[in-house]
Amino acid sequence: MTAEADVSKMMAQKDGTTRDLDPRREPLRSAESREPRIERIARRAHELYEARGGTDGRALEDWLQAEREIDAES
Repeated sequence: MTAEADVSKMMAQKDGTTRDLDPRREPLRSAESREPRIERIARRAHELYEARGGTDGRALEDWLQAEREIDAES
């Protein structure tokens, strides 16, 4: 294994991936897509809440809308 491959392997392990950072392979997922799905949904649901002016009473609707949007991105 070359020194470059060693560095790639260490970098891959540091960022939570399990493959080498070989540029000939598929690109690493963005930081946002490495974020757990539930956290992305929660963040998006909160954005929806704020976009409506922070009015209460629609948490479930916001959550379900956020789920649809996040799942559509995949």
